[in-house]
Amino acid sequence: MLYLWLGIALLSVVAILFVIYPVWKQFKDKVDTVVTSDPQRDNVEVFKDRLQELEQEVASGSLSQEDFAVLKTELEKNLLIDANTESRSLSSESISTKQFMAASFIALVVVVASLGLYAKVGSAPALEVALNMSEDPFDGRQPTLQEAIDQLRKELELQPANPEGWYLLASTLMGQQDYQGALEAYQNTLAYLTPQDVQYATVMGQLAQSMFFVAGGMTPEVRDQVDKTLAAEPFEITALGILGIDAFERKAYRDAIGFWSTALINADGASAQSLQNGVERARNELIALGEDVSDIEMPAMAAIPVKVSVAAELLANVPAETPVFIVARPLEGGMPLAGVRLTAADLPVELVLSDANAMTPQARLSGYETVSVSARISLSGDVTPQPGDMIAEITDIPTKGLSQPLEIVVSEVVK
Repeated sequence: MLYLWLGIALLSVVAILFVIYPVWKQFKDKVDTVVTSDPQRDNVEVFKDRLQELEQEVASGSLSQEDFAVLKTELEKNLLIDANTESRSLSSESISTKQFMAASFIALVVVVASLGLYAKVGSAPALEVALNMSEDPFDGRQPTLQEAIDQLRKELELQPANPEGWYLLASTLMGQQDYQGALEAYQNTLAYLTPQDVQYATVMGQLAQSMFFVAGGMTPEVRDQVDKTLAAEPFEITALGILGIDAFERKAYRDAIGFWSTALINADGASAQSLQNGVERARNELIALGEDVSDIEMPAMAAIPVKVSVAAELLANVPAETPVFIVARPLEGGMPLAGVRLTAADLPVELVLSDANAMTPQARLSGYETVSVSARISLSGDVTPQPGDMIAEITDIPTKGLSQPLEIVVSEVVK
């Protein structure tokens, strides 16, 4: 940063010189003119010489006394006029001094205004990070989690307007169970987001969760944060999850089931499985209390249990490490909605295809009513079918409600 300020100082001096030098030069030239010449003294000398000449002419008789008097009077008038002209020249010099002072003031204002503008919109902290940070702050070694957190904190202190950085820090601290640190990081994340940002409601919910853990349960402040979150997004998973936990702890099991079932609308993967487990627990608690739960409809999850095997005559010639791909696709084909990669040594196998096995967040099993399910032993190791691969496929499989595993026997060779 020393070089930055030295550079700013040098440029400021150059800017001042550009403004002041022309005025100073003109001012100096005028002063030099005044110092090196004295027009008033010269005019007096000329007056004396001319008067002496006139007196000599009178003495020689070539000039009458009357003419002498007239010419002398004219010389005196000219001398007075020259004296007044010199006075005006000195007055002009006084104005040039004021101009010099005004130029100096303008130069100072330019420098001060420039520094103020840089302080407002400049990036001195970011520049300091760039100048002081080595290409690898950990000198090529793998940092510990704490070192990575400390480095992230340092960067955020120097450049705080970074919601992605604050969110990463908050999520990491939540994983470390540093709920107070996570709470502060989530607050900083929201400080640099607007309600129009797609992540806003999610961060609001996660802030409520960190507040819930810090307080050790539901408080008026936590409930207020949850209400604000649901006002922004009525199906925000984390906020609904907190309400479900609070209801379950108060033994309001039906309320808990309601909150968690609503959260399942947008949930997928591990989050959906966790919510469904919570609904099941609340339902079991009601059964244990002797309540009738026939009116409670358990949420159906997109899940396809499958049992995959291969014909014995084909498996005998397949190396144990050969890849096996088990996938669910839309009936019209395209990108897999869920997929698992195993090896021939794992067969036969039973597993469940669900949103937890999604290939991308945009294409999920829960977005389809029916799909096709296939199992392929890839001798080529390629993810697309090749001649010699072994495959089996079943279509029109419902994504929800299968009570028994779907049996797939690999018995066809791709031509």
